[in-house]
Amino acid sequence: MKPQQVYVTYIQTDIDSLWAALTEPDKTEKYFFGTKIASGMKKGDDITFDMEDGSAAIQGEILENTPKSKFAYTFKGNKTEDGTIEPYSRVTYELEETENAVKFTIIHDEFETENETFTSVGGGWPIIISGLKTYLETGKSIEI
Repeated sequence: MKPQQVYVTYIQTDIDSLWAALTEPDKTEKYFFGTKIASGMKKGDDITFDMEDGSAAIQGEILENTPKSKFAYTFKGNKTEDGTIEPYSRVTYELEETENAVKFTIIHDEFETENETFTSVGGGWPIIISGLKTYLETGKSIEI
């Protein structure tokens, strides 16, 4: 079985607000390490998370976009010390309304091994999720 990372959290918000926070550039910059999502948002479109200087912190391709339900994209691997690029992995967001919150699941899978990218995102996702939850529940960005 290929390694994967799965994160589940419940956010005190409505599904429309969570979807907007995941797909709108002026919102992703509030919790996603200051990056702005950029994409046509259709299956097959490129997706980047762009830093303030315009460089792409994350690159990939949209695999699925079912509004307010499921969003998946490929995730370009890290550059290793010898200059090679690790293989792409996959990120999937799943949203599910509950009575008083939205259940938000991130599945980051399709890693060949527990490589540098696997380790790196393992440190990043908890910060991103905490920032997203804080932003949606308080309207403020988290300072970590």
